[in-house]
Amino acid sequence: METVSKWPGRKFKADFREITEMEDVHFHVLNALAPDKTIISFETNPVVELMQQLREAEQHSDILLLLDNVDKFSGGDDEASTSLNANFVTFLQGLLGPKYYPRKSKLKILLTLRSTLRHAKLANIANHEVMALEKASSSVLLQNQRIGSVREDKMEKLLQMCQGNPLIIKGMAAILRQQIADDIRILETIEQPPAVKPLESGIVSAEERRERDVFDSQKEGIDKEQESCLRKMFFSLPSQQLKDSAISMSLFCRSFSVESAAEVLGVDSSEAVIPLEGLRNSEVLMVDPDVKELTYDIHPLVRRFLRSIGNNQKMFVKVYEKAKGRFHMYFMSKMVEISKLLDKDYINAFDNFDLNKPNFELALDISFKSDHLLIPKEHHESVMIFYLFEAMLDEKARKNIFNCWTEKIRDDGKEGKVLLHTKEKS
Repeated sequence: METVSKWPGRKFKADFREITEMEDVHFHVLNALAPDKTIISFETNPVVELMQQLREAEQHSDILLLLDNVDKFSGGDDEASTSLNANFVTFLQGLLGPKYYPRKSKLKILLTLRSTLRHAKLANIANHEVMALEKASSSVLLQNQRIGSVREDKMEKLLQMCQGNPLIIKGMAAILRQQIADDIRILETIEQPPAVKPLESGIVSAEERRERDVFDSQKEGIDKEQESCLRKMFFSLPSQQLKDSAISMSLFCRSFSVESAAEVLGVDSSEAVIPLEGLRNSEVLMVDPDVKELTYDIHPLVRRFLRSIGNNQKMFVKVYEKAKGRFHMYFMSKMVEISKLLDKDYINAFDNFDLNKPNFELALDISFKSDHLLIPKEHHESVMIFYLFEAMLDEKARKNIFNCWTEKIRDDGKEGKVLLHTKEKS
């Protein structure tokens, strides 16, 4: 993002992907402003006070705070969305403070979201819609990807299909760069996408579509041609291993390390690097240049598309189910590890839990939706996870999880199913 990269003063970033509660907003902003801070707070005041201290210390340098993926807080017609939006806007007001702050640096807050933020109480706010790249910029971006020679008429058609979307332009460029297909072949296969076998035919209800993560291009804000480009990016991956790996990696809700990817793929870390780098070269995965340790991430649009493939196309269902099992086992074991830190190092336990919270939630969701209840083999490990939930989650979240768990146990008991544990046999 150009504004962030060219900002001359101090800058901070908090990613609100998968965050739905104000308590988590406060924590992530606090963690961004002072990652080494030893005070954990779910409240607004400590975050506002810390921002004031930073502004006093940086009198000669303006501060930029990037809050990424704030869609959940943009507001809506229902009461819950309205309340969440109101609390979020109040929090922003607190961070900004009075209009005139003597002896303090200026603060600019940059929000990214796919809709418009409802901000009745905020002054001096400007909405900027990120437009698709213009034709000239799209052409430059495509040619800068070392794609070789492409005929002018084919270039024109390809750019028209990408419609200025940088993600899709880079994906098409990766296919050309790796010589998986030339410009003619790409256009032919996009216009006539590969035949794939769905799980079943017939009309799928809206509820079932949500349950199976059916990809809806209209809801995602793209047209059918762009969806075909996404499909081409995936089905042009040069090996079945890369396709299977892409499906598996779509489970991660946040950036992930090589070691974490290896656990979900079921291979050693040294083996995991090869498919990860292959997916990176194909623009399916990306890396975060701002972190010291190598971590991979996946664009939300690509993630949702791949999850739809894993849930709904027969040739990938088994791979996806096995990956979900390994994902569940890995993050349940992580929860057990974190629970052991509760008494020794609560701050570290809290930090690790919150940073991986979306992955933990998905791991639990996998358990609740499985044919059998998946719980740790050892009784004391289950108890420690309960203690972890008691310490880390609010009453509403705890109640929801424990109710789901109780319901699952009751259903398994009625049907005479055996409770499976999360340990693999050696």
